[in-house]
Amino acid sequence: MRKMSEMPYHTGMKVKLHLSDRQKHLVAVNDGVRRAVYNHLVACGNERYRLKKTAALVPVEKNRLAYLDSVTGAVKNIKNAMPFLYGQEVDEQAIANAVKNYKGAWKNCRELHTGVPVFKKKSYEQSYQTNAHYYPGASSLSDSERSRKLKVPEFPLFFYICFFTFLPIRKRGRSNTMKKNLLTVIAIIACVLLAFNTIKTISLQEELDRLRSDMNDEIHTVNRNIDNIYGDVTAMLEAEANQLAVSEWRYGDFSIDDRTAEIICTVVPKVYTPGTTQATIVCNGQEYPLIYVNEQFTATIELSLFDRNELNMVKLNDHGTIRTQELDWIIEPRYEVLLISHADMSGCARQVNQFQKLHPELITFLELPLRTMPILSIA
Repeated sequence: MRKMSEMPYHTGMKVKLHLSDRQKHLVAVNDGVRRAVYNHLVACGNERYRLKKTAALVPVEKNRLAYLDSVTGAVKNIKNAMPFLYGQEVDEQAIANAVKNYKGAWKNCRELHTGVPVFKKKSYEQSYQTNAHYYPGASSLSDSERSRKLKVPEFPLFFYICFFTFLPIRKRGRSNTMKKNLLTVIAIIACVLLAFNTIKTISLQEELDRLRSDMNDEIHTVNRNIDNIYGDVTAMLEAEANQLAVSEWRYGDFSIDDRTAEIICTVVPKVYTPGTTQATIVCNGQEYPLIYVNEQFTATIELSLFDRNELNMVKLNDHGTIRTQELDWIIEPRYEVLLISHADMSGCARQVNQFQKLHPELITFLELPLRTMPILSIA
Protein backbone atom coordinates (compact mmCIF):
# COMPACT_ATOMS: atom_id res chain seq x y z
CA MET A 1 0.00 0.00 0.00
CA ARG A 2 1.40 3.38 -1.03
CA LYS A 3 1.95 6.18 1.43
CA MET A 4 0.00 9.40 1.18
CA SER A 5 3.13 11.34 0.20
CA GLU A 6 3.58 9.04 -2.83
CA MET A 7 0.10 9.69 -4.23
CA PRO A 8 -0.34 12.32 -7.01
CA TYR A 9 -3.30 13.98 -5.25
CA HIS A 10 -5.14 13.79 -1.93
CA THR A 11 -8.88 13.49 -1.39
CA GLY A 12 -10.69 13.85 1.92
CA MET A 13 -14.09 12.51 2.94
CA LYS A 14 -16.18 13.03 6.06
CA VAL A 15 -18.09 9.89 7.00
CA LYS A 16 -20.28 8.78 9.90
CA LEU A 17 -20.12 5.15 10.98
CA HIS A 18 -22.84 3.36 12.94
CA LEU A 19 -20.99 0.68 14.86
CA SER A 20 -22.42 -2.68 15.83
CA ASP A 21 -22.36 -3.87 19.45
CA ARG A 22 -19.33 -6.04 18.69
CA GLN A 23 -17.45 -3.07 17.21
CA LYS A 24 -18.41 -0.85 20.16
CA HIS A 25 -16.98 -3.49 22.49
CA LEU A 26 -13.70 -3.60 20.54
CA VAL A 27 -13.44 0.20 20.61
CA ALA A 28 -14.01 0.21 24.41
CA VAL A 29 -11.35 -2.46 24.99
CA ASN A 30 -8.70 -0.82 22.81
CA ASP A 31 -9.51 2.64 24.22
CA GLY A 32 -8.57 1.30 27.65
CA VAL A 33 -5.48 -0.37 26.19
CA ARG A 34 -4.05 2.75 24.56
CA ARG A 35 -4.75 4.81 27.72
CA ALA A 36 -3.09 2.19 29.93
CA VAL A 37 -0.02 2.01 27.68
CA TYR A 38 0.30 5.80 27.50
CA ASN A 39 -0.04 6.18 31.29
CA HIS A 40 2.49 3.37 31.78
CA LEU A 41 5.03 5.25 29.66
CA VAL A 42 4.31 8.52 31.48
CA ALA A 43 4.75 6.86 34.91
CA CYS A 44 8.02 5.21 33.86
CA GLY A 45 9.27 8.50 32.37
CA ASN A 46 8.49 10.43 35.55
CA GLU A 47 10.24 7.86 37.72
CA ARG A 48 13.23 7.73 35.36
CA TYR A 49 13.55 11.53 35.58
CA ARG A 50 13.62 11.42 39.41
CA LEU A 51 16.08 8.54 39.63
CA LYS A 52 18.61 9.97 37.16
CA LYS A 53 19.41 12.75 39.61
CA THR A 54 20.84 10.35 42.17
CA ALA A 55 21.56 7.21 40.14
CA ALA A 56 25.29 7.91 40.08
CA LEU A 57 25.42 7.61 43.87
CA VAL A 58 22.92 4.81 44.51
CA PRO A 59 23.53 1.43 42.83
CA VAL A 60 19.96 0.31 43.49
CA GLU A 61 18.65 3.17 41.40
CA LYS A 62 20.84 2.09 38.47
CA ASN A 63 19.14 -1.31 38.53
CA ARG A 64 15.77 0.40 38.67
CA LEU A 65 16.67 2.56 35.67
CA ALA A 66 17.70 -0.54 33.73
CA TYR A 67 14.36 -2.16 34.54
CA LEU A 68 12.43 0.94 33.41
CA ASP A 69 14.34 0.91 30.12
CA SER A 70 13.45 -2.77 29.64
CA VAL A 71 9.68 -2.21 30.00
CA THR A 72 9.37 0.96 27.88
CA GLY A 73 11.23 0.09 24.70
CA ALA A 74 9.67 -2.11 22.05
CA VAL A 75 6.01 -3.11 21.96
CA LYS A 76 6.95 -6.65 22.98
CA ASN A 77 8.63 -5.37 26.17
CA ILE A 78 5.57 -3.30 27.07
CA LYS A 79 3.31 -6.34 26.55
CA ASN A 80 5.56 -8.40 28.83
CA ALA A 81 5.23 -5.74 31.54
CA MET A 82 1.41 -5.63 31.07
CA PRO A 83 0.32 -9.24 30.32
CA PHE A 84 -3.32 -8.36 29.65
CA LEU A 85 -2.19 -6.78 26.35
CA TYR A 86 -1.85 -10.32 24.96
CA GLY A 87 -5.67 -10.58 24.81
CA GLN A 88 -7.22 -11.64 21.51
CA GLU A 89 -9.33 -8.47 21.29
CA VAL A 90 -6.36 -6.11 21.75
CA ASP A 91 -5.23 -4.38 18.54
CA GLU A 92 -1.43 -4.33 18.42
CA GLN A 93 -1.53 -1.18 16.28
CA ALA A 94 -3.26 0.61 19.17
CA ILE A 95 -0.26 -0.17 21.40
CA ALA A 96 2.22 0.97 18.74
CA ASN A 97 0.29 4.20 18.11
CA ALA A 98 0.14 4.92 21.86
CA VAL A 99 3.95 4.65 21.97
CA LYS A 100 4.18 6.87 18.88
CA ASN A 101 1.89 9.49 20.44
CA TYR A 102 3.97 9.47 23.64
CA LYS A 103 7.15 10.14 21.64
CA GLY A 104 5.32 12.83 19.65
CA ALA A 105 4.28 14.52 22.89
CA TRP A 106 7.92 14.76 23.96
CA LYS A 107 8.85 16.12 20.52
CA ASN A 108 6.18 18.83 20.83
CA CYS A 109 7.40 19.59 24.34
CA ARG A 110 10.93 20.24 23.10
CA GLU A 111 10.04 22.05 19.87
CA LEU A 112 6.71 23.77 20.58
CA HIS A 113 6.99 24.02 24.40
CA THR A 114 3.58 22.39 24.96
CA GLY A 115 4.51 20.84 28.32
CA VAL A 116 5.62 17.36 29.35
CA PRO A 117 3.25 14.40 28.77
CA VAL A 118 0.74 13.86 31.58
CA PHE A 119 -1.57 11.01 32.55
CA LYS A 120 -4.74 10.53 30.53
CA LYS A 121 -7.95 9.99 32.46
CA LYS A 122 -11.01 7.95 31.49
CA SER A 123 -13.83 9.87 29.81
CA TYR A 124 -17.19 9.16 28.19
CA GLU A 125 -15.65 9.50 24.72
CA GLN A 126 -14.00 6.26 23.62
CA SER A 127 -11.57 6.11 20.68
CA TYR A 128 -8.29 4.59 19.61
CA GLN A 129 -5.95 4.88 16.65
CA THR A 130 -5.18 1.95 14.37
CA ASN A 131 -3.93 1.32 10.84
CA ALA A 132 -5.69 -0.13 7.80
CA HIS A 133 -5.70 -3.91 7.57
CA TYR A 134 -6.08 -5.68 4.22
CA TYR A 135 -6.39 -9.45 4.06
CA PRO A 136 -6.77 -10.71 0.45
CA GLY A 137 -9.49 -13.32 0.12
CA ALA A 138 -10.69 -12.98 3.71
CA SER A 139 -14.41 -13.01 4.42
CA SER A 140 -16.08 -10.38 6.57
CA LEU A 141 -17.94 -13.08 8.54
CA SER A 142 -16.46 -15.82 10.66
CA ASP A 143 -17.68 -19.42 10.41
CA SER A 144 -19.77 -19.12 13.56
CA GLU A 145 -21.33 -15.85 12.41
CA ARG A 146 -21.99 -17.29 8.95
CA SER A 147 -23.73 -20.32 10.44
CA ARG A 148 -25.94 -18.09 12.61
CA LYS A 149 -26.75 -15.63 9.84
CA LEU A 150 -30.50 -15.31 9.36
CA LYS A 151 -31.84 -16.66 6.06
CA VAL A 152 -34.82 -15.22 4.17
CA PRO A 153 -37.54 -17.90 3.79
CA GLU A 154 -37.91 -19.20 0.27
CA PHE A 155 -41.13 -19.98 -1.53
CA PRO A 156 -42.16 -23.65 -1.39
CA LEU A 157 -41.52 -25.74 -4.46
CA PHE A 158 -45.19 -26.68 -4.88
CA PHE A 159 -46.05 -22.99 -5.45
CA TYR A 160 -43.97 -22.93 -8.62
CA ILE A 161 -45.36 -26.30 -9.70
CA CYS A 162 -48.96 -25.19 -9.27
CA PHE A 163 -48.36 -21.80 -10.87
CA PHE A 164 -46.70 -23.14 -13.98
CA THR A 165 -49.20 -26.00 -14.18
CA PHE A 166 -52.30 -23.82 -14.22
CA LEU A 167 -50.80 -20.94 -16.22
CA PRO A 168 -50.95 -22.71 -19.64
CA ILE A 169 -54.46 -23.96 -18.94
CA ARG A 170 -55.63 -20.48 -18.12
CA LYS A 171 -54.15 -19.12 -21.31
CA ARG A 172 -55.59 -21.82 -23.50
CA GLY A 173 -59.07 -21.53 -22.02
CA ARG A 174 -60.07 -25.10 -22.88
CA SER A 175 -62.44 -25.55 -19.94
CA ASN A 176 -64.59 -23.10 -18.01
CA THR A 177 -64.40 -25.43 -14.98
CA MET A 178 -60.63 -25.09 -14.92
CA LYS A 179 -60.93 -21.29 -15.03
CA LYS A 180 -63.27 -21.30 -12.06
CA ASN A 181 -61.03 -23.65 -10.09
CA LEU A 182 -57.93 -21.52 -10.77
CA LEU A 183 -59.01 -18.76 -8.35
CA THR A 184 -59.75 -21.35 -5.67
CA VAL A 185 -56.35 -22.96 -6.08
CA ILE A 186 -54.60 -19.58 -5.93
CA ALA A 187 -56.51 -18.66 -2.74
CA ILE A 188 -55.51 -21.99 -1.15
CA ILE A 189 -51.88 -21.44 -2.13
CA ALA A 190 -51.97 -17.91 -0.70
CA CYS A 191 -53.37 -19.22 2.62
CA VAL A 192 -50.70 -21.91 2.78
CA LEU A 193 -47.97 -19.35 2.08
CA LEU A 194 -49.40 -17.03 4.70
CA ALA A 195 -49.39 -19.79 7.31
CA PHE A 196 -45.88 -20.86 6.29
CA ASN A 197 -44.52 -17.31 6.50
CA THR A 198 -46.27 -16.80 9.86
CA ILE A 199 -44.58 -19.89 11.29
CA LYS A 200 -41.25 -18.76 9.86
CA THR A 201 -41.70 -15.28 11.34
CA ILE A 202 -42.43 -16.72 14.78
CA SER A 203 -39.36 -18.97 14.64
CA LEU A 204 -37.18 -16.07 13.50
CA GLN A 205 -38.53 -13.90 16.32
CA GLU A 206 -37.64 -16.60 18.83
CA GLU A 207 -34.18 -16.84 17.29
CA LEU A 208 -33.74 -13.08 17.53
CA ASP A 209 -34.83 -13.10 21.19
CA ARG A 210 -32.35 -15.85 21.93
CA LEU A 211 -29.55 -13.99 20.16
CA ARG A 212 -30.45 -10.78 21.97
CA SER A 213 -30.34 -12.58 25.32
CA ASP A 214 -26.95 -14.15 24.48
CA MET A 215 -25.63 -10.78 23.36
CA ASN A 216 -26.74 -9.09 26.60
CA ASP A 217 -25.01 -11.82 28.62
CA GLU A 218 -21.82 -11.34 26.61
CA ILE A 219 -22.01 -7.57 27.08
CA HIS A 220 -22.36 -7.94 30.86
CA THR A 221 -19.46 -10.38 30.95
CA VAL A 222 -17.26 -8.06 28.90
CA ASN A 223 -18.16 -5.06 31.04
CA ARG A 224 -17.19 -6.97 34.17
CA ASN A 225 -13.90 -7.99 32.58
CA ILE A 226 -13.20 -4.39 31.56
CA ASP A 227 -13.93 -3.16 35.09
CA ASN A 228 -11.59 -5.83 36.51
CA ILE A 229 -8.85 -4.88 34.04
CA TYR A 230 -9.29 -1.18 34.81
CA GLY A 231 -9.11 -1.88 38.56
CA ASP A 232 -5.98 -4.02 38.15
CA VAL A 233 -4.28 -1.40 35.97
CA THR A 234 -5.19 1.39 38.39
CA ALA A 235 -3.89 -0.57 41.38
CA MET A 236 -0.71 -1.44 39.49
CA LEU A 237 -0.07 2.19 38.51
CA GLU A 238 -0.72 3.40 42.06
CA ALA A 239 1.61 0.78 43.51
CA GLU A 240 4.26 1.67 40.90
CA ALA A 241 4.01 5.39 41.67
CA ASN A 242 4.07 4.92 45.47
CA GLN A 243 7.35 6.07 47.04
CA LEU A 244 6.97 3.87 50.14
CA ALA A 245 7.35 0.12 50.41
CA VAL A 246 5.92 0.06 53.97
CA SER A 247 3.76 2.68 55.72
CA GLU A 248 1.98 1.90 59.00
CA TRP A 249 1.18 3.30 62.42
CA ARG A 250 0.11 1.97 65.83
CA TYR A 251 -0.81 3.31 69.24
CA GLY A 252 1.76 3.72 72.01
CA ASP A 253 1.10 4.90 75.57
CA PHE A 254 -1.97 6.87 76.68
CA SER A 255 -2.14 9.50 79.43
CA ILE A 256 -5.57 10.37 80.76
CA ASP A 257 -4.19 13.01 83.12
CA ASP A 258 -2.39 14.86 80.32
CA ARG A 259 -5.11 13.98 77.80
CA THR A 260 -2.55 12.78 75.29
CA ALA A 261 -1.95 9.66 73.23
CA GLU A 262 1.23 8.46 71.52
CA ILE A 263 1.33 6.94 68.04
CA ILE A 264 4.34 5.21 66.49
CA CYS A 265 4.72 5.75 62.73
CA THR A 266 6.91 3.48 60.60
CA VAL A 267 7.81 3.97 56.92
CA VAL A 268 10.28 2.28 54.57
CA PRO A 269 10.98 4.08 51.26
CA LYS A 270 11.50 2.04 48.12
CA VAL A 271 14.64 4.01 47.27
CA TYR A 272 16.82 5.64 49.93
CA THR A 273 20.43 5.99 51.08
CA PRO A 274 21.16 5.04 54.71
CA GLY A 275 22.78 7.90 56.58
CA THR A 276 21.97 10.38 53.80
CA THR A 277 18.22 10.25 53.28
CA GLN A 278 16.28 12.30 55.80
CA ALA A 279 12.55 11.72 56.34
CA THR A 280 9.79 13.72 58.02
CA ILE A 281 6.07 13.15 58.49
CA VAL A 282 3.46 15.92 58.42
CA CYS A 283 0.80 15.76 61.15
CA ASN A 284 -1.80 18.53 61.49
CA GLY A 285 0.37 20.84 59.40
CA GLN A 286 3.51 20.29 61.54
CA GLU A 287 6.55 18.24 60.47
CA TYR A 288 8.02 15.57 62.75
CA PRO A 289 11.43 13.97 62.00
CA LEU A 290 11.64 10.23 61.33
CA ILE A 291 14.63 8.38 62.83
CA TYR A 292 16.38 5.64 60.85
CA VAL A 293 16.61 2.49 63.00
CA ASN A 294 16.83 -1.16 61.90
CA GLU A 295 16.44 -0.33 58.20
CA GLN A 296 13.26 1.66 58.72
CA PHE A 297 12.24 5.21 59.63
CA THR A 298 10.18 5.61 62.81
CA ALA A 299 8.77 8.50 64.84
CA THR A 300 6.78 8.73 68.07
CA ILE A 301 4.23 11.57 68.00
CA GLU A 302 2.22 12.79 70.97
CA LEU A 303 -1.33 13.75 69.97
CA SER A 304 -4.28 15.27 71.76
CA LEU A 305 -6.69 12.64 73.07
CA PHE A 306 -9.86 14.49 72.04
CA ASP A 307 -8.82 15.99 68.67
CA ARG A 308 -9.14 14.67 65.17
CA ASN A 309 -5.60 14.27 63.82
CA GLU A 310 -4.57 14.02 60.17
CA LEU A 311 -1.27 12.58 58.93
CA ASN A 312 -1.21 13.45 55.27
CA MET A 313 2.36 13.40 53.93
CA VAL A 314 5.85 11.90 54.18
CA LYS A 315 8.82 13.95 52.88
CA LEU A 316 12.12 12.39 51.82
CA ASN A 317 15.20 14.61 51.41
CA ASP A 318 18.24 13.33 49.46
CA HIS A 319 20.93 16.04 49.16
CA GLY A 320 18.31 18.73 48.61
CA THR A 321 16.09 16.61 46.33
CA ILE A 322 12.73 16.38 48.07
CA ARG A 323 10.27 13.61 47.30
CA THR A 324 6.79 13.49 48.80
CA GLN A 325 4.24 10.73 49.30
CA GLU A 326 0.68 11.50 50.34
CA LEU A 327 -0.99 9.63 53.24
CA ASP A 328 -4.63 9.39 54.27
CA TRP A 329 -4.35 8.58 57.97
CA ILE A 330 -7.14 9.94 60.21
CA ILE A 331 -6.55 9.23 63.94
CA GLU A 332 -9.03 9.90 66.76
CA PRO A 333 -7.63 8.40 69.99
CA ARG A 334 -10.69 9.03 72.14
CA TYR A 335 -12.57 6.19 70.46
CA GLU A 336 -9.82 3.76 71.48
CA VAL A 337 -9.55 4.42 75.22
CA LEU A 338 -12.67 6.23 76.50
CA LEU A 339 -16.05 4.78 77.25
CA ILE A 340 -18.69 5.62 74.65
CA SER A 341 -22.10 6.41 76.09
CA HIS A 342 -25.49 6.32 74.39
CA ALA A 343 -28.71 7.61 76.00
CA ASP A 344 -32.27 6.65 75.09
CA MET A 345 -35.28 8.42 76.54
CA SER A 346 -38.82 7.04 76.39
CA GLY A 347 -42.01 7.29 78.44
CA CYS A 348 -45.76 7.66 78.50
CA ALA A 349 -48.29 10.38 79.31
CA ARG A 350 -51.84 10.33 80.67
CA GLN A 351 -54.45 12.94 81.58
CA VAL A 352 -55.71 13.21 85.15
CA ASN A 353 -58.17 15.98 86.18
CA GLN A 354 -57.43 18.07 83.13
CA PHE A 355 -53.69 17.73 83.74
CA GLN A 356 -51.22 15.60 81.81
CA LYS A 357 -48.70 13.56 83.75
CA LEU A 358 -45.48 12.39 82.10
CA HIS A 359 -43.60 9.28 83.16
CA PRO A 360 -40.21 9.45 81.38
CA GLU A 361 -37.58 6.71 81.44
CA LEU A 362 -33.91 7.38 80.71
CA ILE A 363 -31.69 4.47 79.69
CA THR A 364 -27.92 4.91 79.34
CA PHE A 365 -25.64 2.48 77.53
CA LEU A 366 -21.85 2.35 77.99
CA GLU A 367 -19.77 0.80 75.22
CA LEU A 368 -16.33 -0.52 76.18
CA PRO A 369 -13.66 0.28 73.56
CA LEU A 370 -11.26 -2.25 72.12
CA ARG A 371 -8.29 -0.93 74.11
CA THR A 372 -9.12 -1.07 77.80
CA MET A 373 -7.22 1.00 80.36
CA PRO A 374 -7.52 1.67 84.09
CA ILE A 375 -9.08 5.13 83.52
CA LEU A 376 -11.72 5.07 85.97
CA SER A 377 -12.05 7.75 88.16
CA ILE A 378 -15.01 8.79 86.00
CA ALA A 379 -18.18 9.33 88.07
